[in-house]
Amino acid sequence: MTEAGQKARPAWQPYAIGFAFLLPVISGVVDRLTEPSRWFRDYNAVACGAEKWLLGLPIYDPTVTCEGIDAMPFVYHPWVAEAFAWPLSILGHDTLRLAFIGVYIVALAALAWLIFGRKSATPRTRRAWFAGFMSGSTIYWGNVAIILHALIGVIAIHLRKRPSLLVLAIAFAAIAKPIFLTFAVVFLVAPLPLWRRLAYGAAAIILGAAPTAQFVLTGGEMVQQWRDVLSYFVYVGKPGDAYLGWLNMVGLPGDTQMATLGYVAFAGLASLAGVLVAEALNMADDERAALGLSIAVLCIPRLMSHDMALLGLGFAAMLTAITVANAGAGKWFGRVLLGICITALVGNLADLADWTTRICTFLLALTLFAAAIWASVTQKVNLWRALWSGPAPA
Repeated sequence: MTEAGQKARPAWQPYAIGFAFLLPVISGVVDRLTEPSRWFRDYNAVACGAEKWLLGLPIYDPTVTCEGIDAMPFVYHPWVAEAFAWPLSILGHDTLRLAFIGVYIVALAALAWLIFGRKSATPRTRRAWFAGFMSGSTIYWGNVAIILHALIGVIAIHLRKRPSLLVLAIAFAAIAKPIFLTFAVVFLVAPLPLWRRLAYGAAAIILGAAPTAQFVLTGGEMVQQWRDVLSYFVYVGKPGDAYLGWLNMVGLPGDTQMATLGYVAFAGLASLAGVLVAEALNMADDERAALGLSIAVLCIPRLMSHDMALLGLGFAAMLTAITVANAGAGKWFGRVLLGICITALVGNLADLADWTTRICTFLLALTLFAAAIWASVTQKVNLWRALWSGPAPA
């Protein structure tokens, strides 16, 4: 059912529901207004890294600080520090910060459009549920991931028109965040013949991995410094709210060979589940892209608050497709997803997110697997033909 067909619902309802599920974001931002100096600490890490680069100082040494900048340690590819160093040398810290804030606001607006503003077969109300996974830190840390998510999300929704643009967007994002190569899964669920899905996905991975591979092979002692600071934050400091967080929650280390193999198995199964859901339910082009975006986010092993904006788009789209196929199944899957989102919302409001968000993302993964099994069993589809030649028109 499209939004236009839901005439019984008042126009303000999606915004009221969106406001309710955005309460953790709103309360967190309002609370941080009393500490303006602590805004954009993740951006400050990049600015500080750029200043160190200009001064010839070690960019990965956390003991080397930048005067007047409250920053997290720099953990990105050296190219990021070098790229920011040039405008920093011309504009200075204050002007460059203002420029970044301008781009950041545009990115937030793009993400808001993807969640609340975009017209699609999936009701805005349903997409709004998943705002409960976000918190104030999604906004006030100023992480570059917000800009990268917005870039990838907007291009992916229009994937069929310009798939090569998404290849370039993923490769660009992977310079700063190599783990964003998970977004290549968007191509696996795309309404394209199998060979094109694999070709575009492989191109994104190869182009995106190349800068990190070049750095690891030629970076000398800087590579070990990078690995040391990155390992601390990934495995010790805050392992996040997805795969590494699940392991941490049950007391298992995330830096072992078994953990790595487990992650590869999970990401592979999640990708396969997405393909099964998209093909069995013959999802529309933009809803397939939304599903791919959400699976990609769920497959980020160290999932942080600034990665949550795109998490729910695909699950909401999946629920719509299930409901169209079978209203009874849609009702049950809807209750499960709404319950998960309410739990995430309450956990954020009650300061229990270190536990509840991890539990909720794990439940989302189980729901994805359950949907794939249900769709495969109940829907008649020639999966191989759909993959080989592309899906039939919806």
